[in-house]
Amino acid sequence: MNEKLLYLRAEENFYKKLVFLPGLCDRLQAKRYVDMVCLMSDIPSVRYNAIFNLQLSPNDMHSRLQEVSKLYTDKGVPFTIHVGPSSDAVTLIKALREQNFQCIKKAPVMATTLDEVTLLRNDPETLTIMDGTSQAARALRYKLMAPVDLLWAQEEKLLASVGSTKNSPYKRWVGINNAGEPVMSCVTFVDQGHCGVYDIIVVPHEDASKYITQFFQCLVRFFHACHTPETMSVFVPEVELEKRIAALSFKNVGTVDAYMQTADLL
Repeated sequence: MNEKLLYLRAEENFYKKLVFLPGLCDRLQAKRYVDMVCLMSDIPSVRYNAIFNLQLSPNDMHSRLQEVSKLYTDKGVPFTIHVGPSSDAVTLIKALREQNFQCIKKAPVMATTLDEVTLLRNDPETLTIMDGTSQAARALRYKLMAPVDLLWAQEEKLLASVGSTKNSPYKRWVGINNAGEPVMSCVTFVDQGHCGVYDIIVVPHEDASKYITQFFQCLVRFFHACHTPETMSVFVPEVELEKRIAALSFKNVGTVDAYMQTADLL
């Protein structure tokens, strides 16, 4: 599959994952418009307040951005606007900058077809993964997340209490080393033959590189066994992660960029 199609499938999966979240918690809602989709919440976090899949006409781009921004400012919550391959990036970014939006994050997107993944031999195995639906797995994931971002961990604890079930397309995962300690976690979302991997956390450790490789190999084996997704994408939070999954035949296919108004950055 060519890189452009992988890029579009990765972006579509990302948007569908965000739209799926309101089904997990009544504090979240998704508003669908002809020219965009909005994820909204009373939780004061950009993780749960975002605008995406923008298909704005150049003639009313400025007015529509002002209208939709007001939905969030009236609630007093920060929000981001995501720019990916489905939007007219040049025109949209120009309009965003004119309204005092700044790019706060460029998320590299790595993607591949699962049949092309190179599974490496790592003996002995030092990591296993656990589906985060059980109470024990949720507790381990919280233990891993809290030192990294306590607010995020608390928000996720709230969502996880009503979160993914065994057959849900939205799953939380935690990687556990041989000492029984959580060392890595992520979320996956499967839709229309594509699996997206998000919210990756890796605990700083001398074996971190090895854990990353084994974690992704475990995920690939799991989804291969399900015979469900044909392709997989990863929103990469750090360089070391990018290097490790590149060794598994994932390719950098582009970025999805998040923009935020200057006032919210203060």
